[in-house]
Amino acid sequence: MKQNHLIPIFLFLYLLASQVEARTDKYRCIWRDDPSTTVTIAWNQVSGGQAVVYYDEVDFGQEYRNYAYSAKPHHSVVAKGMNNFFVRLADLRPSTTYYFLIKDSDGTSRRMYFTTVPDHPYERLSIIAGGDSRNNRTSRKNANLIVAKLKPHVVLFGGDMTGGDNKTQWPQWMDDWQLTIAQDGRMTPIVPARGNHEYSNQTLIDLFDAPNKNIYYSLGFGGNLLRSYTLNSMMSAGGTQAEWLESELTKYEDYVWKFAQYHHPIRPHTAKKRNREQQRTSWASLFYKHNVDVVVECDGHVVKSTWPIRPTSEPGHDQGFVRDDQNGTVYVGEGCWGAPIRPNNHDKEWTRASGSFNQFKWIFVDMERVEIRTIKTDNAKEVGEVAPYDIFTPPANLDIWNPRNGEVIYIHNQNYIPSPIVRTPVAPPPPKPKDINVIKGFDLNLNEEQLEMEFSVINESKDVTVEIQRSMNGEYFSTIDTLLLEKASKDARSFKSKDFRAPYLNASELYYRIKITKATEDPDYTIVKKIELTPWSNYEETKIDPVTKIFRLKYEIEQPEDVYLSIYSGKGREEKIKRFTAQPEGEYTRLIDLKGFSPGVYLLKINFSKQKNIIKRLVVPEIGE
Repeated sequence: MKQNHLIPIFLFLYLLASQVEARTDKYRCIWRDDPSTTVTIAWNQVSGGQAVVYYDEVDFGQEYRNYAYSAKPHHSVVAKGMNNFFVRLADLRPSTTYYFLIKDSDGTSRRMYFTTVPDHPYERLSIIAGGDSRNNRTSRKNANLIVAKLKPHVVLFGGDMTGGDNKTQWPQWMDDWQLTIAQDGRMTPIVPARGNHEYSNQTLIDLFDAPNKNIYYSLGFGGNLLRSYTLNSMMSAGGTQAEWLESELTKYEDYVWKFAQYHHPIRPHTAKKRNREQQRTSWASLFYKHNVDVVVECDGHVVKSTWPIRPTSEPGHDQGFVRDDQNGTVYVGEGCWGAPIRPNNHDKEWTRASGSFNQFKWIFVDMERVEIRTIKTDNAKEVGEVAPYDIFTPPANLDIWNPRNGEVIYIHNQNYIPSPIVRTPVAPPPPKPKDINVIKGFDLNLNEEQLEMEFSVINESKDVTVEIQRSMNGEYFSTIDTLLLEKASKDARSFKSKDFRAPYLNASELYYRIKITKATEDPDYTIVKKIELTPWSNYEETKIDPVTKIFRLKYEIEQPEDVYLSIYSGKGREEKIKRFTAQPEGEYTRLIDLKGFSPGVYLLKINFSKQKNIIKRLVVPEIGE
């Protein structure tokens, strides 16, 4: 009996080896040009070809054919153990969310999205700034996870991403960076600087599509609200780089705020690091001359913030700086995104506060002022999530450092004049006629294969859009199906929609609503309906070896029938499927190979045509767990 099953097992293994699925991973969004109208989308092309990015202002989920726009890769480069692809999108609309996915010859990525920044200075910006994520992956992951929860407009990253700049560490760093992507697919673009553990400028060109070979550049955010200068402390601070910096600062003199980021601190706050005198004479002098407000430094692996300071050789200075509350520059840093922590044993007279722990800076910028907070990152899993409509209110359990000088550094715009508020009486809008565009009878029915929705629509206006929306927490909804009603109807018309992912989502309950929109009106929503699922924790757990990622699946067939094996991710995506037709009765052992699967929890479902299905929970652990 056992010998009779050798041929099917070997055939299964052969087919498994010869039908490797195309896959993309290690996604990142990058700003190398105007953040209001452009973005670079980058990823690792694991397998497959003919990759295309499909994108739109409307969320069409996995239905790539429905997206209005598409773009092919601008270029690709094999570097650091990855096949890095880059798509540069341009002519985007400011303050706009774009949903996208990547489709290649054999597969489709998850749906993700990013939001362009405003092109005017009247909206507040949220920025995370820090660096040095080198060695400690646990600390690095914690900081990345909080990025996803705080949902900033951008991350300014000051270098030293890895410790060895090699093909082993970079794929790990990119995998960890995926934690900055929120559960609903929201991505935060990165603006990277070079550190000393990026052994050449080419690293940032190959992995982040840096805008030039020198890796120093400036970007404008929010019209003329903020100009950010990324400098390269691995090159001479004087000469060509200083000339470029002064030219750029002069060119963009009209910006309300000016920030700079680079790796090596001018005056480190740990005795293990040396001073950088050329940066003081070349850069700090220009910062003071051109009113640069905030400088983010890294490399020291300590925590520091200064009072506003200016460079000077006058009597009374401390290491070439004095406090200047009127016109000085605030320096913050120095790293601590996962690199080894050092002692903060080199304070100055103008040091505001220093410490030694894992952290980054959370910075708010608007016309009136800048606010800087230091976020401790070790408790990432306990931290809540900001509301998408209010990204400036700290979430629950966010650990904001509160030294003796206070938890917030405020920098006020001395030239700010509030705009007068003029209130003009406005007549209330006329009431909407009843039953113009309404949803009736919204019902849900969940079975083992799918969730079915039925509803009726009365639309006495034409060109009405009806969207089926789903949420896993009752707050953040995404569109999973769209219906366009091109003709008006005074009578109720019935429609059906199906959600095939619902039974396979790693959630105990799902929420659904219907959004109905007419071009000239604000959207209306139905009440939210909830449906309960079987929690994945209820299913028998099978732990997978983290090295081989192969496990033995055993099952028995009582009479000849077809067998279908499917593995789903927590988002309900079918990651692997195998079909075995006309299987004779007997006991079976299948070797299931999960190579390429990221650590996490998956759902295995064995569908039989004549007997009860089997569902198991698969756990792919991190190596070393």
